[in-house]
Amino acid sequence: MGKIRKIKRSIEELAQRTAKDCKRTLAITRLRMELAALDRRRKELFARLGERVNELRMKAQILDVGLLGLLQPEFDDIDRLDKEIQDTLEMIQEVSLEGFESASETEGAEKPRDSSAVSLLDSFEVI
Repeated sequence: MGKIRKIKRSIEELAQRTAKDCKRTLAITRLRMELAALDRRRKELFARLGERVNELRMKAQILDVGLLGLLQPEFDDIDRLDKEIQDTLEMIQEVSLEGFESASETEGAEKPRDSSAVSLLDSFEVI
């Protein structure tokens, strides 16, 4: 009978330790998820800050030449990326128009003649 009590006590202790470990693991997981959410918010704020600084630079509202000089490599990267985005959007428009022209030729449809036709480039929003 004593062996059964020892086994039962050992099982109960194991169950209690396991329950504590599960609670601790759950608490750590929750905290890590909260930390990840805070980190995402922080990165979003830095992105907004960077966008605002770039906007002020483009409007010539930043007068601190030293600050502009320190940030010039990042501004150059942004300018290059903006140009690449614009070029890609233009290529999309060209390819789309080629498809429209070939479809018009095969179907006998007319191309839009006036400048009020919506440009494909206008349908893309650059963030």
